[in-house]
Amino acid sequence: MRYSAERAKFTGNTADLDLTFQTPRYFTISAVGGGDISKEDTVVAKAVRNAIDNPGFGAYVINISQAGTMTGDANAKIVM
Repeated sequence: MRYSAERAKFTGNTADLDLTFQTPRYFTISAVGGGDISKEDTVVAKAVRNAIDNPGFGAYVINISQAGTMTGDANAKIVM
């Protein structure tokens, strides 16, 4: 949340709080033509690249599509 710190400091008015949340940005990471998505480094690299290429969004939702099973390490890295 963003708010006018200077105005709030002098007026004590909390009505200036900006409660507008940004719409999440959705990305789909797929194994099709993108290497082995079961490897955590591949998944994390793609997630980071998507975030870098699309700055200014408040939230990212990453949908992972794959044929195999992603390891627990990849899940942990995405959460972090």
